[in-house]
Amino acid sequence: MIQYFQDYFGISEEEAKQSIECYSMLGEYSKSKNTYEFEQFQKDTSDSPNKIKFMFVMNPYVKKTIYHQKSYGENY
Repeated sequence: MIQYFQDYFGISEEEAKQSIECYSMLGEYSKSKNTYEFEQFQKDTSDSPNKIKFMFVMNPYVKKTIYHQKSYGENY
């Protein structure tokens, strides 16, 4: 992702790292870890108005459900 921003905006790696914050909520994380990530994501960044935040969310249950629907049919 850092490389993409460097190329797209024509900025240095250091500038890209200072401009981007990444967070994640994953099904394999504990509830407390996901809560912590979400709280950090919601923190005020008015002191850095040009900062870009990303939240990646992935739930393995959804992936498993889609796999079963493809393998066993829609009514599984």
